[in-house]
Amino acid sequence: LHLAVAGCLFNDILRTAGERDITVRELEVSADGSFEGEPAVSTGVTYSVRLAADASDDDLRRLVNESEAEFSIGHTVRRGAPVEAGDIEIRGSD
Repeated sequence: LHLAVAGCLFNDILRTAGERDITVRELEVSADGSFEGEPAVSTGVTYSVRLAADASDDDLRRLVNESEAEFSIGHTVRRGAPVEAGDIEIRGSD
């Protein structure tokens, strides 16, 4: 779950930077959180961004803010979505 949040935001920042002809020199997105209960349920996700690129600080903050507003995994986790099984095929060695 944490990797999905961080990876999605990472990809959105890179995509948006490319659309704006901003060269990203360094990008790190990390996510943290914990799980509680049986079965384990997330208590929430906190993410952090480190970005160095060829643009002004204001342009980079705008880039991150707009990417945060768009990244689909973050929105899905915040709003919730049904998770259900489709077909399950089992092939044992019998």
